[in-house]
Amino acid sequence: MATITAGRALQDRDAIGGIKAVYVVTTSADAVLLLDDANCTRASNAISTTSVSSGKAYKLAILRGAGGFTQSVEGSLDNGTYSYNMSLEFTLHKIDVATQTLIDALAKTRSTLLIHDNNDNVIAAGFGNGMEMVGGSFQTGAGFGELNGTTMAFEGRETFPAPFLAATAGVGTTNYPLDGLTASFTIQ
Repeated sequence: MATITAGRALQDRDAIGGIKAVYVVTTSADAVLLLDDANCTRASNAISTTSVSSGKAYKLAILRGAGGFTQSVEGSLDNGTYSYNMSLEFTLHKIDVATQTLIDALAKTRSTLLIHDNNDNVIAAGFGNGMEMVGGSFQTGAGFGELNGTTMAFEGRETFPAPFLAATAGVGTTNYPLDGLTASFTIQ
């Protein structure tokens, strides 16, 4: 049986939507890294330490208004089960060989995607089972003002909500915004 230990007061209207960036984490040898309970410490839905000694975090910068993350709870009264479904969609502007190569690599694997939102939270989507690419497109429109870029869609399913990384010390700190982790991820 679940226990509830606190309520929630009405919050100020000082939060905003949107994503600043998505980070793909890898080992030092560039193998995609799936963060989970075997290599991280997760308590109270936050990750503060990882047994990964070092790695890389490839930053995908997202233009304001060009990406979003949704996490929903799906329950079945008939089966007595529930899960957290995660959906991440974003657009990257400009088509180039490097982006096409990155997308091809992401399409072939399951990975934990670290989502840096506009409120300076970093959320580990796919912590455990990973996020998988379920769609995307390369586009170049007919008109000068139409999109030249790529859209990507990822989905994941877990038995717990996507955990937050420990709070960052703020802009200007080494490895911002991943400085809340004990591991040293070199941001690329």
